[in-house]
Amino acid sequence: MLLSVIIPVYNVEPYIERCLRSVINQADPNEVEVILVDDCGNDNSMGVVHQVANGHPNGGIVRIIRHERNQGLSAARNTGLSVAKGTYVWFVDSDDWIKENYLQYLSDILHEQELDICLFSAADCFAEQCIQRFSYPELAGQRVEGKYFIVHRKVQVCVPFSIYKRSFLLDNQLKFKVGIYHEDVEFSLRAFYFAKRVTYINEILYFYYQNPASITQTINPKKSFDNIVVAESLYEFSKSYVEQQYLSFFYNYISLAINEALHGFYKIKDPSVKKEWEKKIFERKHLITVLSKSSIVKYRVEGVLFKICNRYIAVYRLLQLFNKKTYLKILKKNKMSIR
Repeated sequence: MLLSVIIPVYNVEPYIERCLRSVINQADPNEVEVILVDDCGNDNSMGVVHQVANGHPNGGIVRIIRHERNQGLSAARNTGLSVAKGTYVWFVDSDDWIKENYLQYLSDILHEQELDICLFSAADCFAEQCIQRFSYPELAGQRVEGKYFIVHRKVQVCVPFSIYKRSFLLDNQLKFKVGIYHEDVEFSLRAFYFAKRVTYINEILYFYYQNPASITQTINPKKSFDNIVVAESLYEFSKSYVEQQYLSFFYNYISLAINEALHGFYKIKDPSVKKEWEKKIFERKHLITVLSKSSIVKYRVEGVLFKICNRYIAVYRLLQLFNKKTYLKILKKNKMSIR
């Protein structure tokens, strides 16, 4: 078995057929298995799954694993990984889809190269159009260390944009942190740091549906604080595993997680909630030192200002106002308009 495609399923009735068909329509039954993890939703997603699998010639490659209760995306992926048989695993989200007739192409690459990670380009898909998210033509076809992507800020933290060697994940104890949002960031940075052999395909093989109902499209305090949890986890990882020459580059991603958290807190209207979450950030003052050690000037400036003034959200708000005014001046000078 070459490839295990792992698809968590939770309340995705309108999308799961498109996702599943995009995989089994082109799959080689001798090389690919599709593991659907039923995470106990309350719609007819699994009814659609059974209908598609039972009516398709490749339906036999579909395996269904059911949780006893809803456990979330991370747990569903971990469950799929624990039962996977493929040499490689691909974590596909159930409201997305993959490019037609490309599994054979991927199979050839995976057969020919001993890879830890195979990264490829992806597109963000809206109601009427799909837009390529990133492109690294200079890396196409090369095989490099995962650290290269960290140093050059090219890590794509969205997990479905990569295929992983299963033994690489198991040997490095790479599982998804359960119970948090932004689990992809925490997982991907650890994976790319450990990876010795990474190749990049400069073609759009994955289509990421921008679902307005998705958890990634909503704002709530837990999502913001989970960015701090991610930063804390990566900080602990950096102390144990990251070599000195890579620390400042690794800190860039931790600093980004801190900024994402502050941006979320900045948007929350309830002052009591802001105060509660700011207190929790303050309890992790050691993370502020990471900002000042980043290789990016913006983060180093933030680190200095946050150290001087402990009111992090207030300082962040002022920085946002400054950034906006500076941006508007640049646009005016160049006679550009804001879309």
